[in-house]
Amino acid sequence: MAATRGIDRGRVGADAVDQAFADDQAAFVRVQTKAGMDFFSDGLLKWQDIFRPLMGALGVKPHTLVRWFDTNTFFREPELVGKVATVKNPDGVVAAASVPRPRVATLPSPYMFSRAAHSDQDRNRLMLDLAQRVLRPAIDAAVAGGAELVHLEDPWLGYFGIKREDWAPLAEALQALHHNLKATLAFHVYFGDAGPHIAQLLRLPVD
Repeated sequence: MAATRGIDRGRVGADAVDQAFADDQAAFVRVQTKAGMDFFSDGLLKWQDIFRPLMGALGVKPHTLVRWFDTNTFFREPELVGKVATVKNPDGVVAAASVPRPRVATLPSPYMFSRAAHSDQDRNRLMLDLAQRVLRPAIDAAVAGGAELVHLEDPWLGYFGIKREDWAPLAEALQALHHNLKATLAFHVYFGDAGPHIAQLLRLPVD
């Protein structure tokens, strides 16, 4: 943080920031190695929030700050108006070469992505479009870069819940991600109680 603040204020150069990121990532890898982790993460150290690199790949710059659930952290609300473009060469989803293999790639679930976004589209249609046009290309790039576990974060479902009629579209969106995927797909519900949804969660096309 000190390095990024420094470059914003003109006190340090880009090389110093790059070195700070490299040092932090190396330290994070050492922690994972010592803990005996089965999969390695780059820590998403250059991700300002869980959506930002994906929005950058879409060529969309988000503006509105929104509180991340009941914490004192914030994210830039994804602004998705009109048809969702297909992402090509998404930046930031492939870990640096210094991160050991096998790797884990962490991305927002299509359900959370579609609900957190500011959009004029039907939410379930948006969920499928995001799965097919944004998340699947990102997942394929991550897997090609050594990810053997794809970790889909979904605090939205646990915190806000889900309507009965939204389960089938969610399953369709996840199937678009799981089909012929040469990696393990995990759907992680947190920030709330997943208990009431266990029966439906177990039916989803994930590993």
